[in-house]
Amino acid sequence: MNFGTIKNIYAKFLIDSYINESKANNKKKYKEFIKNISESPILRTQFVVYKNIENGHFDSEVSAVEYLRENISLFNDFNKKDIIKENEKLSRKIKVKSFNYELKQLHESLNDLIVLEKKAETINKIHDSFEYVKKWLLSPKKVNESINNTKPVDANKFLDIVTKKYNEKYSNITEEEKKVLKTILSKDDKEKETLLKDMVKESITLINNSLKQFGDNLEIKAKLLEAKDVVYNLGYNKETFKQDILKVYELKTNLS
Repeated sequence: MNFGTIKNIYAKFLIDSYINESKANNKKKYKEFIKNISESPILRTQFVVYKNIENGHFDSEVSAVEYLRENISLFNDFNKKDIIKENEKLSRKIKVKSFNYELKQLHESLNDLIVLEKKAETINKIHDSFEYVKKWLLSPKKVNESINNTKPVDANKFLDIVTKKYNEKYSNITEEEKKVLKTILSKDDKEKETLLKDMVKESITLINNSLKQFGDNLEIKAKLLEAKDVVYNLGYNKETFKQDILKVYELKTNLS
């Protein structure tokens, strides 16, 4: 199992511990994961490199290639077998055998570039993996710029925020964040519809309060009215629920 998959599984452990009391022990597992990373130069390097690549974006192919090579070169001081052993130590503590998620192919390709020995049998796989990661670095990342942005919102972005809070030793995520997370992972359509309606109502109240405060500023007033119109007409849609609830949550947070 590659480091990226391991990292995502442990992040899910952390999220589960917040929304399900019966899985409180998962928080202890995540603490142990962070401790293992802090104590291992190999794991620390992987943690940084995976984040660098996940968040990296370049308009120039030359810059993307150079950045990718620089990141991979950070492993030159480590033996490839030792890197594999460190990942195996982490994966042995996980009972999950398969785990599908959005960045899986990126992580698998990055792992190939880090651990595969360059030889006749592997050169094609290394080349394909390099091209995939390069293409990723050249692709614009999803950014939720406004409530009426038509681009999809990545739910992983919200999970990353919660994980970051934990890593920075915040004692708790907010009750509202717990509720949003729990509902996103829920299979209950009624629960999702109710949360969306409640947050829409709260957002409209906040927008109305902001209109009273900034009513004299025509530019701000226009943006608030536009946001109000979008939110007011936002109905429950099973297919777009994740994007919709995170848009409303971000708007509500910005207005609070």
